[in-house]
Amino acid sequence: MSIKNNTLWNLFGSAAPMIIGIAAVPYTYHKINPERLGVLTIVWALIGYCSIFDFGLGRAITQRIAASIRDHNNTSVNTTATTGVLLTLVIGIAGAGVALLAVRLIGVGWMNANKGLDNEIHSSFILACIAVPATTTTMGMRGILEGLQQFARINVLKFILGASNFLGPLLSIVFFGPNLAPIVATLVIARIAILLAHYYTVHPYLSIITSETRSQEAKKLFRFGGWMTLSNLISPILVVADRLIVSHVMGAAVVAYYTVPAEFLIRLLIIPAAFTATVFPFFSKAISAKDASAIIIYRRATRCISGVMGLITILICAGSKWGLALWLGPDFARKSYAVTSILAVGIFFNSLAQIPFAFIQASGDARATALIHLFESVIYIPTLLLMMNAYGLSGVAIAWTIRTLLDLVLLHAQAERVKEALIKPSDSILFA
Repeated sequence: MSIKNNTLWNLFGSAAPMIIGIAAVPYTYHKINPERLGVLTIVWALIGYCSIFDFGLGRAITQRIAASIRDHNNTSVNTTATTGVLLTLVIGIAGAGVALLAVRLIGVGWMNANKGLDNEIHSSFILACIAVPATTTTMGMRGILEGLQQFARINVLKFILGASNFLGPLLSIVFFGPNLAPIVATLVIARIAILLAHYYTVHPYLSIITSETRSQEAKKLFRFGGWMTLSNLISPILVVADRLIVSHVMGAAVVAYYTVPAEFLIRLLIIPAAFTATVFPFFSKAISAKDASAIIIYRRATRCISGVMGLITILICAGSKWGLALWLGPDFARKSYAVTSILAVGIFFNSLAQIPFAFIQASGDARATALIHLFESVIYIPTLLLMMNAYGLSGVAIAWTIRTLLDLVLLHAQAERVKEALIKPSDSILFA
């Protein structure tokens, strides 16, 4: 495995769409009002994070397949791939049903938007629910490809999907105007197309297996994915709770001044994610084999991410007001630059947390990360409400940044425990 080449592929798959987004969003911003843009950014987040319905199976599939490849067990690879895809499809359909029921029972009034937009928002949320099965099943298939370390294929597809995230809404505005429903429809269509492309790529690894074999494999996947489920349910909530609460309390017209910089800063996590997606299969194989070389890779990745993301954070904090004014205009910059600078610091902490998070889960201890996220959620929401009441949008950004710092500290402490189990007495001086 070439960590360098695979990391570069991962960076391409995530960074190239972001460049397209930087060019496309100003057009979208000026063609639709701030309320619609605020709603669109929330829909972007909700569709992106509906992967919570995969119940941790995507990463479980990667771990199982990586271990099977280490043992040269092709039959096990096919069994895991087939079972994983079926499970993510069924769970995705169930998740879509739950999401549709939630929209029906809760409605969209909580967004505190202009009443004239209620029908558009409702239709948009219904369409977003339809994307759930496509997203979860794609996550399962991507888990197969990551376990097989086929990062070139993964990232070509990721680039196409990421680009459609921004170009789809732009084209919808050109042909259908600023209505949210057709804009969101383009996002859903893109996810269905990407699902079919993933199926074409992984279908050689899918096979007919007996129900008994499928049941046994499902138990193994859920054993790892069970705690991942809790972590996957909480983690996206921790990421998007700020936006939902801002919209409800301060109004959809205000939320854009928070969500637009938040959405693009979150995408800077593509840099640490490029490392973690590459090293996760390596961590899985090395830890299962009690190979302490995983610790060397861990430390190198941490130093690299610290240097790169530290520099990016300094540049953002120094140039946020000028950059936002150039990108979206002086009025937007005046209302959003402080939030952007604060969130950039949180992104730095979150970036550093990606390596211990992947390391812990590669060891099979998804329970630890789930409990950490559960603990954070108990503290985070009250802190967010308190800081928002005191400092407005800047307070929301401060609360989010404090949460990312706590996440980093707790995950690093747990990763140290995993590392201790890998170090033999004879290696203690080398890794001290």
